[in-house]
Amino acid sequence: MAELKTKQLDDFYINSGLDVNEMNHNLFKNYVEQNLLKSMYLLEKEINHNLLILDVRRLEIYFKQVINKLENSPFLEFDDSYMDKYIKEYDLDKENILNINNKELITFLNRTGDPFDPYNGPDSDLYFKSEEIKSTFYRYVAKHEILFFTDRIKEMQSVNLGLKPSVKSKSLENQLTTNQIVILLDKLGFFTHPKIEDAPKVKQAELISKMVGLDKKNIKTAIEKLDKKPSELKANYLKDIAKINQILDDLT
Repeated sequence: MAELKTKQLDDFYINSGLDVNEMNHNLFKNYVEQNLLKSMYLLEKEINHNLLILDVRRLEIYFKQVINKLENSPFLEFDDSYMDKYIKEYDLDKENILNINNKELITFLNRTGDPFDPYNGPDSDLYFKSEEIKSTFYRYVAKHEILFFTDRIKEMQSVNLGLKPSVKSKSLENQLTTNQIVILLDKLGFFTHPKIEDAPKVKQAELISKMVGLDKKNIKTAIEKLDKKPSELKANYLKDIAKINQILDDLT
């Protein structure tokens, strides 16, 4: 019989944590991928394993433990205002903070080495500034990745402890997906409204999220698909378009 796994959950703080010395010897992108994102991936893999072996009663307890661990991460105490000066100075997209085009910022994030090494000479100040920037960015990214991941776990909790498919209400079965909602809004001219058309996709997604109660990141991704050529779209997305067309045709 398969056993319950808890190692990734127990080691979550360690695996996703911040080690400034280690960060100084890695490119920022590599450090994020090798620590934070790898930790989240392994934890989700462990959760999926445990879903297969736990009964409903034990699952209820397990989900509470996982969510409690995530919600008590010290990264969630990070004050987002510490990022404001970098967002303003380097003209960053707050909703997509790792989409960086500024060469100076890229240099700071990619600077590696020991700021205490005497061979660095006058460059030691740049190393310390780099250390401060990388530490701030990592805490910000970690906070929002953990928040996003926690929401995913809560969705899994709802699915596994909520209504079973066999008793799902008809209204939920007919609920449009995120892609279908965005396609429908597009065909109804939502995105051509003067104020909405000129707004960033992030803001458009936030507005739609308030309307339909779905995740704004997924909505933003769906909005971006509207700009793709038909040849770039997958079969399932084309089916979504066909479904919305049918819904509109049925109105007449």
